[in-house]
Amino acid sequence: MKYLAICFFALLMGGCASTTNQQTGGAFEQADYYQKLLHQAQVAYQSQDFTTAMLLMEQVVANDPSAERWLQLGSLAHKAGNASRAQLSFANALKLKPDWPLAYEQIGLLYFDHAMHDPAVKNLEHAVSLDASLYRAWNALGIIADLGGRFDDAEQAYQQAILARPD
Repeated sequence: MKYLAICFFALLMGGCASTTNQQTGGAFEQADYYQKLLHQAQVAYQSQDFTTAMLLMEQVVANDPSAERWLQLGSLAHKAGNASRAQLSFANALKLKPDWPLAYEQIGLLYFDHAMHDPAVKNLEHAVSLDASLYRAWNALGIIADLGGRFDDAEQAYQQAILARPD
């Protein structure tokens, strides 16, 4: 089963095009290399070394520029304090998946963390219009409404956050 998963991963990366041992082995080595990078990024993240995790994830994204990898890179860049890299990564994720609520939530939270409330609201509202279960988006919308003195809107957003995640 592990062999099939590695071969499938290698096929996605453009390897395994030939059945020769040399080319197949190279694809496996490349797949193994990027799996190791991904693992190292996860270890760095768990150690709260977000800059190292981000740099490792950049190498993974260079090999696998999927929307999911771009979102991961953006989240790591956000945690590492690299707002411009995070914004670019989230934008790249949205180019690949234009209606992905999680990407809109993440870019909205990035703007929220930098007190850029207008673009935060725009992205967070779009995120919850696509997926009402995004409790962090609802919570941030509540805080922004609270700060703006729109207490009824804040209460409504907080209620939506509670409904989305009652625990």
